[in-house]
Amino acid sequence: MDISLQIEEAKLILENSDTKSAWSEEKENDLLVCLRTLRGLCVNSKSNQDQIRDHHIPQLVTRLLKQWLEDWNQKYYKCVVCATQFLGNLVASNSKSQIVVWNLICPDIVSHLLKLRDPKICEISSMIVYNCLQSCETSLPCFIDNFSDSFLPLLCDSLTIVKDQDWIILCISEHFLSIETFLPIIFTYGSSNCRCNVLDVLIHSLDEETPDHVLDFMTKQFQVQSDLIALSESPETLDNAVLTVKVLEFLCVASSRDGHDRKFLADGNLLSTVVGVLRKVTAAGKSETSGEFGLSQIRSPPVGSVELSDNPVAGFKSSLIRVIGNLCYRCPENQTKVRELGGIGLVLEHFNLDDNNPFIQQWSVLAIRNICEGNVENQEVVTAYERLTAAESPILQRPGVALELKPPSVNPEPYT
Repeated sequence: MDISLQIEEAKLILENSDTKSAWSEEKENDLLVCLRTLRGLCVNSKSNQDQIRDHHIPQLVTRLLKQWLEDWNQKYYKCVVCATQFLGNLVASNSKSQIVVWNLICPDIVSHLLKLRDPKICEISSMIVYNCLQSCETSLPCFIDNFSDSFLPLLCDSLTIVKDQDWIILCISEHFLSIETFLPIIFTYGSSNCRCNVLDVLIHSLDEETPDHVLDFMTKQFQVQSDLIALSESPETLDNAVLTVKVLEFLCVASSRDGHDRKFLADGNLLSTVVGVLRKVTAAGKSETSGEFGLSQIRSPPVGSVELSDNPVAGFKSSLIRVIGNLCYRCPENQTKVRELGGIGLVLEHFNLDDNNPFIQQWSVLAIRNICEGNVENQEVVTAYERLTAAESPILQRPGVALELKPPSVNPEPYT
C-alpha cells in the first residue's frame, strides 16, 4: 500500500501549524485528522512506520508538542493526546523509530507530558519510554546520570495515577534497577509518593536476579530512616513513618529468601540497626507521648476510631521481629550477635496480642525458634527470662502463693 500521498498531506499540515498562528476550531480539526491518520497508519505495519519516520514526521510532531507544552493551554489537550498516541504506535516493535523518538522526546518533552498529571497522557508517555528503552538501554546509564533528577521521579510518581501501571513497573524492574545510581536519585529527588511507588515495585519484583547494589542500598537506607524516626507526631514524621515501613517491608521479603539475598543482608550491620529500632519503639510505646512509632498499646480501638488499615505504622514491630528472626535463621554469627545486643529479651517481651501489630505473637515465636536453634547459650537466656517473668506473674502476688524453683522448671505452689 502506497501511503506517500497521505504522508505528504500530513507533512504539509504539520509544517504550517504552530502556536504563533491563530488557534481555531478548524485548525484543531485539521491537526486531529492528520494525527489520527498517522496514528492509524503505524498500527501493525513496520513498512508504514519506516516511511513515516523517513519523511521526518516525528521531528515535526515533536516540534509542535514542544510548543504546545511550553505554552500550555487546555485547548491543546486533544492534539497532545493524539500526538503522543501517534509516537507510541510509531515506536512499537520498531528499533530504528525507538532510537529516533527517544532522542527527540527524552527528557524534556516526556517530562513536560508527565507534569500534566493526566492519567491518559502519563500512561501513553510511559509506554513510549518503555518501548524506546528496548533499543536505547546502552545509553541509559549516561542518560540517568545527566537528566534523571526530574525525569525519573516524575515517571515513578505517575504510577499511582495511571490505569495501566505495567509500563512504569516494567521500566523500573527491567531497566532502571540495573543502574546503580537509580535508587539514590529517587531517594534524593523523588517525593514521598514517588519513593513509596518504587518500593512497592521492588517488594513485588524481588527475585534471584535482584542486583546486590539494590540490597546494599536498601540496608543503608533503613539505617538512615531509623536515625530519622521521631517519637512526636507531625506531617514530616508521618511521611517518614510510611517510608520507613515500606523499606522495612522490603527487608522482610529479602531476608526471608533462603539464598543469596538473606546471606547478603546478614553480612552487614542490619541486625544491629533492627534491634536498636525495636528497643526504641518498644520504649516509646510505654511512654505517654509516643508519636507514630509508639502505637503498641495492647487494647482494642474504641468504636468509631481510625481503622488499623489507616495506621501508617501498623505491623511495624511485627516486621522488625520478623527481620530479626529471618537474619538469625541458621546463622550462628547473628544468633550470638542478637544475644549480645540484648535482642532476645526484646523479642520475648512481645509474646502478647497487639492490635497495632497483627501476628506479632507468631513472628516472635518463630524468631525465638530461629534464635535458639542449635545455640545452647541463647536457650539458657530464654530459660532464665521465663523464670524471671514467672516470678513477676500476677498469680504469684496473691496471698498464699509462693515460687519454688526446681530446675529446669518453675512451679508455683501454695505454702502453709
